[in-house]
Amino acid sequence: MPTDIENYPVNELDRVLSKFYAEARNKNGELYKTTTLKNTRYGINRYLTEKRDIDIMKDPDFMKSNKMFKAMSVQLKRDGLGGIEHYPPIEEDHIKTIYSSLTQMDPVSLQQKVYIDLMLYFGRRGRENLRDLKVKDFEFSKQGGGDKEHRYIRIQRDELTKNHKEDTNTAVGKMYEVKDDAKCPVKSFIKYTTKLNTNCEYFFQRPKTTINDDSVWYDAAPLGHNTLGAMMPAICEKAGLGKRYTNHSLRATTVHVLDEADFAGRHIMSVTGHKSENSLKTYTGFTSDRALHNMSNVISESLRTDATSTTSTAAVPDRNVEDMFQIENDSDIIDFMLLSDSQMNNLCQDITSTYSSHGPVAACEQQQVNVNKTATYSSYPCINNFGNGYPNYPVITNNYGNININYNIIPK
Repeated sequence: MPTDIENYPVNELDRVLSKFYAEARNKNGELYKTTTLKNTRYGINRYLTEKRDIDIMKDPDFMKSNKMFKAMSVQLKRDGLGGIEHYPPIEEDHIKTIYSSLTQMDPVSLQQKVYIDLMLYFGRRGRENLRDLKVKDFEFSKQGGGDKEHRYIRIQRDELTKNHKEDTNTAVGKMYEVKDDAKCPVKSFIKYTTKLNTNCEYFFQRPKTTINDDSVWYDAAPLGHNTLGAMMPAICEKAGLGKRYTNHSLRATTVHVLDEADFAGRHIMSVTGHKSENSLKTYTGFTSDRALHNMSNVISESLRTDATSTTSTAAVPDRNVEDMFQIENDSDIIDFMLLSDSQMNNLCQDITSTYSSHGPVAACEQQQVNVNKTATYSSYPCINNFGNGYPNYPVITNNYGNININYNIIPK
């Protein structure tokens, strides 16, 4: 790509862009993903808009190059290069291994523990703004009272972020204490702040090499950008993990954990500071092994040939009616049998005469009547007791398309 494209005539620039979209490769000679090519196009357009007030994406003079861009986007998708590159979260067993390795008994371990807590609970992006964090930027507060009192930490300053320099980060996440837990993030935070050097206002200070009985564990000097940027790889190496994670992996873990727990996107955004739910897709598109296993099990279960399913229109009691009610005379017990057509007609007429407000039941003669015949009860019927104030009596409404009649067992 020429370096002086802002001086090219429009028709020549259109030709150069067409050639660039078709031939762009990375340093290994491989095609870019569609997202990379798209972002590059946005960058070129922004540059030319500022320099020459032209829009290579909308101006009709760039129809040829725009057609080439669309054609390449389709081809890249066919080649499997069209998907979003998701940020993988830290594996569950790995994050537990990391957490267990942080003893909090020395300056480095304590600082690393607090660092991970802040990154996870507040969904922070990589090393962004970490160097400039100050002790006064954090607020320690309480919520509730008595046994329901919970202490928490929150970041109380607005921060400019990489993608939203014109706006401030309005994330409202809070890090609550976990009572009776040695790894409580609030307890670790409090311990860390009491060990900081009061002669330095920055939150991440350089750990002392020796502490002895000194109450101050850190020098009056802030950690540099590069040290903070390499914090997570150093923690992984210390924990003995065979996999290397970056600082951004912690942010991906936050989004993934909350998404797996079915928190709404808008609530996750309130913690991470994302401006739209679409931007969460680079994190939430990851599917855990547990979810994949569950999905596989569901499919396997649907293919089982020995599985049986039954449907009925009414629940069958687990115990006999005799056990449920006090029956005075066993001779009163009459087994329910299937009703004949005349018996069914008489039953409908009885219901109609008592509950005429529900509309004529005569229409039932031309409709299908479904009667629960899945259970056989040993009891006496209460069919003739309708209208005597007993609960759970059958009611036929004006919708006669599908009628269910339940035989209720009511003591005399």
